[in-house]
Amino acid sequence: MNGGRERFYAERDRRTAAYGVAAERLEAPVRIAVSDAAASSRPGQALALALVNMAARIHRRVELEVPAAPLLARSLVPADDLATACADTAMAIDPFIGLDLRRDGWGKDHVPSVGVGPGTRSPCHYYVGADAWSATLDVESHLVTEHAGTLLGGGLAAALGAAALVRSLFGERPVRRRVSLWGFRDRG
Repeated sequence: MNGGRERFYAERDRRTAAYGVAAERLEAPVRIAVSDAAASSRPGQALALALVNMAARIHRRVELEVPAAPLLARSLVPADDLATACADTAMAIDPFIGLDLRRDGWGKDHVPSVGVGPGTRSPCHYYVGADAWSATLDVESHLVTEHAGTLLGGGLAAALGAAALVRSLFGERPVRRRVSLWGFRDRG
């Protein structure tokens, strides 16, 4: 089994290694927390699923704190609730991922973390939110609104959150961002 894991990561992370990223950085854990408010909306769920999808493609250890809200958004895998959809999505992308489903949350520490929406149970270093065609990455939480365009803004927010997790592994502090897909501007 270990040989399969090594082969999987050697193939998957070939391009990442070509950029000089050591495998040890990819083994460092990251965390994603989803608020009840975000978990109860289709745009919030889509944002959470996209963030988990991106994180599972580079990070080998992911901790998730996701409510088991009825699934409203389309998922890569069949599931009845958001927590299962997020976990199964990560496992479908990386069958060897070290996945920790946290029910009790975590305390404030050095492990890079991104929260989706306001009021996550666990404290996070960064939070993502979306309103229509705009996405936000900040140290304070932001809403994920019900506007029809928020599905697009949420996709951008997921990308900002995934980038923040990667940058954190290199000791870099991601910069607060508010980016609009409508005007293609950073309103930071």
